[in-house]
Amino acid sequence: MAYIPLDEDTRVKGQAAVEVIGGRAGKAGASAIVWTLTNVVSAGSGILKHLFTIIPLFFAILITWIASVCKLSKKYEEKVEERAKEIA
Repeated sequence: MAYIPLDEDTRVKGQAAVEVIGGRAGKAGASAIVWTLTNVVSAGSGILKHLFTIIPLFFAILITWIASVCKLSKKYEEKVEERAKEIA
């Protein structure tokens, strides 16, 4: 949906970049999380012992995600308004 207000050339290039970079970054990020959790929570130790590590990490990621969505929303609204002014 963020691509809608863009012109055709920018839309195609932006979508391709996001698909390539986003896909790889997502896989790398997920691997880092799994690796970290595997090493922090060793075999035989309960996950409850590590909640003070896991919960802040979860909330840091959540807050970062929400901030990114809000920033993208503002840019999207600006672009939609700009596009509407061009059409009118």
